[in-house]
Amino acid sequence: MTIVLSDQDWEEILEEHQQNHICNSSPDTYEKYIEAKTKYCHWREWYMPLRSGLQIRTYEFKPIDDFVEFGKHGNDTVTTLSFFLKGNSQTILQGLTNSASEIVGRNYLEYSPNIQESDEYAANKQVLRVQISIEPTKFFREFDPNQLQQKC
Repeated sequence: MTIVLSDQDWEEILEEHQQNHICNSSPDTYEKYIEAKTKYCHWREWYMPLRSGLQIRTYEFKPIDDFVEFGKHGNDTVTTLSFFLKGNSQTILQGLTNSASEIVGRNYLEYSPNIQESDEYAANKQVLRVQISIEPTKFFREFDPNQLQQKC
């Protein structure tokens, strides 16, 4: 059986799990850790803002059945660098690619606002991924203009 969930469905499942179960999270607002064992999967996520506009995130995901998540990227300016450390998935970015294999040893830089995406994961196969996200307008706002000028 394949489980198909939208981004919104997935967020609601994790939110419900957090309300009904103990989740380990740091008391400060800078770091968050979530561990969830739902009827669909086992999930662990850790993320932390490093500075304004720069965030690091890791997650482990092991679906119980074949799993498909679909949704639409927002209209934001976030650019993400992703690294796969374990497992794989198949991704479709509608209008950009028919299918892309996200596998161990590969990484990519992604900026795809307003794009429909679907990710497919195989049952009982663990995925471990690290992502570094930058929001350029926030990240560079705090730099002195002289620091941003190119010098020869």
